[in-house]
Amino acid sequence: MTPDAVLRFLAKDADRPLKPKEIARGLGVATEEYRALKALLQRLEAEGRIYRVKKGRYALPERINLVVGTVQTTRAGDGFVIPESGGPDIFVPASRLGSAFDGDRVVARIERTRRGRNPEGAVVKVLERAREQVVGIYHRSGRYGFVVPEEPRWRRDVFVPPDQAADARDGDAVVVRITDWGDGTRNPVGTVSRVLGPPDAPGVDVLAIVYGHDLPVDFPAPV
Repeated sequence: MTPDAVLRFLAKDADRPLKPKEIARGLGVATEEYRALKALLQRLEAEGRIYRVKKGRYALPERINLVVGTVQTTRAGDGFVIPESGGPDIFVPASRLGSAFDGDRVVARIERTRRGRNPEGAVVKVLERAREQVVGIYHRSGRYGFVVPEEPRWRRDVFVPPDQAADARDGDAVVVRITDWGDGTRNPVGTVSRVLGPPDAPGVDVLAIVYGHDLPVDFPAPV
């Protein structure tokens, strides 16, 4: 059983989302191979090549009005999903981005089309994160803290629990690793993994760029 066989079947022979057993029956999968088929379906879902709807049924994204692509956000907080399969970009209002951030690979549902304008939709699933950490300025408010990202396209501050701030002081530039991405109404949560120091200290601006773009900082001895 190959991924291409599953994708061809769902594209040509499935007129609706199907359960794994229905897919197995349609492809003539033997009983002893059923577990392998289920594992393959889960892998294809994780890759965004198929999508699982209610009651565990699978379908190709394009057959159920879904698009797989990369999010590009604007300074205003709205976003566009750039489809991997081509076609017009999908406009996504800030309130419909969910936990998606700039650069994330996502599944978006098209909800509205108007002549002469981009289709409009909502992010329904994040498949892959563009980054796991962000650079910003740490601020303390009472016992709690938060990081204001330096990247303008990161539209939300990152909440830092009291025991996750390392030795950061108010106003320090820090690297914060995201541990909970939140949702459309709840900010992400993170832990300070590195304190860079006061933003105006020598070299801190360079470190902020290095860590903000995930550039390598460790090299082999010969290098």
